[in-house]
Amino acid sequence: ERLLGLIRILDMINSSPNKTLASEDYLEEKVFFKSRRMTRIHHHLVENYRRDVSLDEAAGLVNMTRTSFCRFFKNQTGSTYTYYLNRIRIDFAQRLLQNTEMQIKVVGYDCVFISIPYFHQTFKRMTGISPRQFWLSGGSR
Repeated sequence: ERLLGLIRILDMINSSPNKTLASEDYLEEKVFFKSRRMTRIHHHLVENYRRDVSLDEAAGLVNMTRTSFCRFFKNQTGSTYTYYLNRIRIDFAQRLLQNTEMQIKVVGYDCVFISIPYFHQTFKRMTGISPRQFWLSGGSR
């Protein structure tokens, strides 16, 4: 009887429409840096992705000039600061599209894309599909 109960629970979980893309610590767990500076920047961006975190603010966080920061950041991540911040925002947008009933444009605004066409363009460039296609697929990409 206990085995049957377990099977029922597993079946309920499997048939649940809510699929979790990742835990709340998703972005924290998937990235490891040798540099404490880069770890500090990453944590700050993840914690503040819903607001405009300027390049000057990020550089000031680790006591660097804009030029030094850009060079350091590119060396550490292989991408620009703007691309990296947008990647974090798109990761969160995917989670919202998958786990909530929010409209796509609301998700875009929630992730601080002030232009919905730019949100769509960035989402498609980073994931290979539009936000609508992602939502229709149930977030399977």
